[in-house]
Amino acid sequence: MELEERVNKSVVKLLPFCPDGIVHRAASPYLAGETLEEALQLAAALQRMRFMFTIDCLGEESDNVDQWRQVVKEYCTILEQLREEDPASNISIKLSHIGLGKEGLGKRVVLDHVRQVVMKAELRGKFVRFDMEDHERKDATIQIYQQLRKEGFMNLGIALQAYLRSSIEDVEDIAALEPKPNVRLCKGIYNPPERIAYKNPDDIRRNFALLLSQMLHAGFTVGIATHDEALIEHAKDLASDLRLPQESYEFQMLLGVRPNLAGQMVQNGYRLRLYLPYGNWATQAKPYCFRRFRENPAMVSHVLHNLLRKEVGGMEAYAEAVNGRYPSR
Repeated sequence: MELEERVNKSVVKLLPFCPDGIVHRAASPYLAGETLEEALQLAAALQRMRFMFTIDCLGEESDNVDQWRQVVKEYCTILEQLREEDPASNISIKLSHIGLGKEGLGKRVVLDHVRQVVMKAELRGKFVRFDMEDHERKDATIQIYQQLRKEGFMNLGIALQAYLRSSIEDVEDIAALEPKPNVRLCKGIYNPPERIAYKNPDDIRRNFALLLSQMLHAGFTVGIATHDEALIEHAKDLASDLRLPQESYEFQMLLGVRPNLAGQMVQNGYRLRLYLPYGNWATQAKPYCFRRFRENPAMVSHVLHNLLRKEVGGMEAYAEAVNGRYPSR
């Protein structure tokens, strides 16, 4: 395992020097396309296979006022394009993409921007997820979420990261909200200092399990966002022990990562949502992929596996798995 980790990290360091065409091909299984139209076409195909989806317009760390407004407009367009009769389709948004700076700078501006998106989503019967970014924006993201909930918006949720030591307090902080919060629980991919985040993978898994148990016992609706089979099995057992209704939890995965596992879960009757990011390759998607690979080198193994097996795109693997024709591996 240590050898694989070293290889993955070495490959990540070499990626910026690889020909752009190779990098693009390697990254394509994890992207829903460069345009909204391409993302919606993919979403429709996945829906036919019984997957749910979240669409995300790629981009972050913007400090351009005109770009913030353009992003708000783009998300409103996405919401107009999503079918009203499909309540399971939703969007996720990074607040740094619409003005949220480090340590919460620009929170008032972001609140105005995101309110426009949430209002549009409410009119369309859609749900908005606030992605959780680096720890410096965590508190501001939660505060914006809480403020909009106080204003009466119930069609929104946030994400919490299991590697952050403070996440247990964040769960307790929002537990008093009624109706109960809708939270995506993930491990986290950024690299904060050890005083802020757990670094040992086993510690992160234990905290993930603890947070999940606390949220489900408190009545939260939880998006269980992981590709870790041990955590997935733990979540299934916990939901069964608590006799939870199906609508109180779902599993979530990144597009292109472990499509066979995702397909098997859908085939077995679990609700599973795929994250569909789209954006211009050069200006949005490529920086996103480099950051994903840099902060989570283990994804390199999935990339190399797909390239060697010529499964770029992943759609055949999803279809085979859903239809029960996946290979035994």
